[in-house]
Amino acid sequence: MILATDGAAAPAVTAGELVRQFGTWQARAAAGPVFITHHGRTRLVMLSLAAFEALATRPGADHVDTPPVSHVLEHLEQGFLALDGAMRVRAINAAACGFLMVSAEAVRGRALSSIWPGIEDRPGYAALRRAVASGATTCLELPSFARAGRWLRLRAMPFADGSACLFDDITDAHAAQRRNDVRDATLAALAAHGDVGRAVLSTRGTFAEVDAAFAGLAGFAPDKLHQVRLTDILPLSLRRAAADQVEAVLAGTLTPTFATRFLTRGGTEKPVRLALAPVHAHGAVTGAVVIATAAEDSLQPIDL
Repeated sequence: MILATDGAAAPAVTAGELVRQFGTWQARAAAGPVFITHHGRTRLVMLSLAAFEALATRPGADHVDTPPVSHVLEHLEQGFLALDGAMRVRAINAAACGFLMVSAEAVRGRALSSIWPGIEDRPGYAALRRAVASGATTCLELPSFARAGRWLRLRAMPFADGSACLFDDITDAHAAQRRNDVRDATLAALAAHGDVGRAVLSTRGTFAEVDAAFAGLAGFAPDKLHQVRLTDILPLSLRRAAADQVEAVLAGTLTPTFATRFLTRGGTEKPVRLALAPVHAHGAVTGAVVIATAAEDSLQPIDL
């Protein structure tokens, strides 16, 4: 067990709490090591610079890869790269080797420019070099030196005569954010269109989300349809057929489109065309998206 300077067990903090109260935990780390947890598992250890240097310069140590520091670094999920003022690699952990597709033996002691020729001209390199030269703590997002199309989030901080860099591959996070941005833009376009309604069904076939256009086609306010079954706003004669379609979608066996009618609040019937698609999460169907558009006043056969 790692102990603080007062002999007590070192404190632990979640990654989220560390971000929210960094100043507080930075002060705690000055007195002794702080464990950082993620989803209940200890992932990182935060040390003061003095404590880290004391470990790195113990008798017989000729570089930072000496126990117990090397043990911590080798088990980090983040990549670790120590650079000196000439941008030479002084230390690198297993995660960084995997990210950058190199071996520690092949890169230790070499300048980045000799490992990846032309790196000086790549986006982000100049910012990284400035961070190392200034000794400032800096957070950067930059293209991977080794893998085309991959992106890294890198945090540089003062270390010895250069910087220690911690980084993660954020390519998938970038892609997810891009998908979310496109989704938000799509929803905004549908809302601007006005004649295309969108709703989300729960696994019970009830409305979990309803936009104004969808509710307007049925003659209701959106909040009045919350937890109401889709089939409940259809005429009695059409409910059984529509229920079969909804059931098939929620079972993941069909993505149908069919004509039907909404039974509006005023008692009239509004011809619409519905398209349904299942929502998948973690390998299971967790609901369905329904798109509704106004249709001609005639029913087409239901697609089976």
